Amino acid sequence: MRKRWLYKCSPMQNLDPSLEKRAHPFELSGLGTGPYRWVGLVSIPSPSVAEANPFAYNNALQALPRDLENGCGACAHCLTPIMNICIVTDGQGRKWGIGSDCIAKVGGPYLADKAKIAVAKLQREQRRARAAAKRVAAHQRWLAEIDPATGETNAVMVARKAAATRDAQKREEAERKARQAEVWNKFAFLVPALRAASRTDGDFCYNMVKRLEYGTPLEGRPLDICLDIYARQFGRRDSKGYQAALNDAANRTEETHE
Repeated sequence: MRKRWLYKCSPMQNLDPSLEKRAHPFELSGLGTGPYRWVGLVSIPSPSVAEANPFAYNNALQALPRDLENGCGACAHCLTPIMNICIVTDGQGRKWGIGSDCIAKVGGPYLADKAKIAVAKLQREQRRARAAAKRVAAHQRWLAEIDPATGETNAVMVARKAAATRDAQKREEAERKARQAEVWNKFAFLVPALRAASRTDGDFCYNMVKRLEYGTPLEGRPLDICLDIYARQFGRRDSKGYQAALNDAANRTEETHE
């Protein structure tokens, strides 16, 4: 019987059994045994964040992983202090924190690509955060500036204008509600007849009621039709009851109907 060779190899390795399996650089530096898998990237917050926003700085520190075999702050492969920590797992599932430079140099194409993408994303986020911080700082400086014409800071001026805008909006809302109530009080006597007729006369009566609810007065031909619907509750057209009701409704809506 021919002897079969038993060996381990990756899909990219030459399948010649005479070649010995090479140790991964991370294995040589004591980071367990492969294969190594990408987990993610975390960043230690800058001390400058603590000065600007201590609360955010403390939250960022608390969010750092606690289960790395080598802890945070130094590369597990070369022991160099690092701010951006690439987290990988070894073949036993243990997590290690490695610098992006070591990942790129000796981690292999898989880990190198993952690290490159994660670092690029982190750098974009950091640039956006720095730009936002600059805008906030510039705005704060502007708010502190004093207008020589009024002697007040821009912050006071902004607050004063905002208060004036709120007051104007409140007045407009009060006026709108007053006009809405005025229209409703003037035409509300037509509403029961319009609602009853909406069951047979289609959408017109429904729309007229909604128009009154919004505070839009009835006028012209739509008003003539509504007065006719109202008056028909009291008799057929040309009857005394109909004509009396029509005249009464016209007087209440300040319209003249012959």
